[in-house]
Amino acid sequence: MPPRRSDLDLALIIVAVDDLAAAVRFWTELTGWVLTDDAPVYHEMRSPSGTRLGLYSREAFAENLGVAAAGLADGSLMPAEVYLAAHDVAEAAERAARLGATVLAPAALKPWGDTVAYVLAPGGFVVGFASSAPASVGESVVEPGAGI
Repeated sequence: MPPRRSDLDLALIIVAVDDLAAAVRFWTELTGWVLTDDAPVYHEMRSPSGTRLGLYSREAFAENLGVAAAGLADGSLMPAEVYLAAHDVAEAAERAARLGATVLAPAALKPWGDTVAYVLAPGGFVVGFASSAPASVGESVVEPGAGI
């Protein structure tokens, strides 16, 4: 049976944060992306390619969903990752560290072919900075998570 064509498309990633002003400062200084929505509890930015990232006050995010605003324990990280393409992976991780992120893993070649560095952004979100190595003709590349 042929795969079903989806009528869904990824429109936006929204990250709930404890300190909205600090998160906006971190992400705009890190990426240089343009703010397109600047509400009291929500800010959204757009990359040059059109990718949208929303930053939402954790309290307002929880209120919108009708649930309690659970935070993270100090030193915890969210079980989610924002994966950003970077021309210079090490430099991107260093820039993030200067802006307050904690380097979790320096740039290294991964089994799926990307060179990736990981940081913990303020607010507990993991950010991966990655550059893809072009695959040679006939070369097999292992997809992330394929061995899991």
